[in-house]
Amino acid sequence: MKKNAFTLFEMLLALFLVGLASSFSVTFIDNKHHQLKTYASSFYHAFRLARVESIVLGEPVSVAPYNGDTAELSSDWCKGWVMFTGPFSTNTILQTHPGVNSCNARWRSFPSRRYLTFLPLGMTKYQNASLTLQGQQLYKVYVSQTGRVRM
Repeated sequence: MKKNAFTLFEMLLALFLVGLASSFSVTFIDNKHHQLKTYASSFYHAFRLARVESIVLGEPVSVAPYNGDTAELSSDWCKGWVMFTGPFSTNTILQTHPGVNSCNARWRSFPSRRYLTFLPLGMTKYQNASLTLQGQQLYKVYVSQTGRVRM
């Protein structure tokens, strides 16, 4: 007599393998989520640091998207950012930050402004701004014209 059923051992083995595979995928997804959250947090702290530096140094400090490969300003915040004083040159850089791979960033400000500048009084120059990072979740960093940064 031939049976067409699974044994208890085979079913437990199949469930174990499915659980193992799903734990790897959840870890991978959680890692991407954590990476994007960390990147958004780094923007928040960079904007706050730029404000403090402009007050301490007594001169304007800007944060702008930066392509570290070519050492030039870019329009893509996901490639990285740079903090600098005065007009941009490699001599005025205070800090750089590398980019992340799977990132979708949208900068909202006046159309002619691709970067954010803080004045020595702690206020931004000309604008309010927001940076939206989108992955599986949405993270926004807001900067008001008075210089207040929130996430």
